[in-house]
Amino acid sequence: MAGLAILIGLNGCIAWPVNKKDVIGIYQSVLQDGTPGLPDGGSEVLELKPDGICKQNIALKDGRTFSAQGIWKWSCDKRYVGKRVVITGIYYVLDEEDRVLPNFEKTKGMLQIFPAVRTLTGRVMLGSDEGSHYEKK
Repeated sequence: MAGLAILIGLNGCIAWPVNKKDVIGIYQSVLQDGTPGLPDGGSEVLELKPDGICKQNIALKDGRTFSAQGIWKWSCDKRYVGKRVVITGIYYVLDEEDRVLPNFEKTKGMLQIFPAVRTLTGRVMLGSDEGSHYEKK
């Protein structure tokens, strides 16, 4: 039982919860295996600014680049476990299989919800480690 409490504490669920101030900053996309970037070899960066603006920059391996600006907010909705970042106005880049969507440039503006948690090392993460996610730089 004590081991479980330590593990939960290390993950930040009890000992080091994420708050709104913690999520402000710059994030890079990270694949499920822990590799930074997108599955095609490109990269994606999100910046959550204190004023509620979210900036997104995408660079695909083929040389194409995309930028978007949206709005983010902190959500403590009781319907969900944990805290979440809700973003509108940016591109939705990956499909359910963690592949770059062929026409993702048409997805700009979609609502996206990301759980805000800490990794075992204490770094803030948006999304789930069960798939691609964003880790704070």
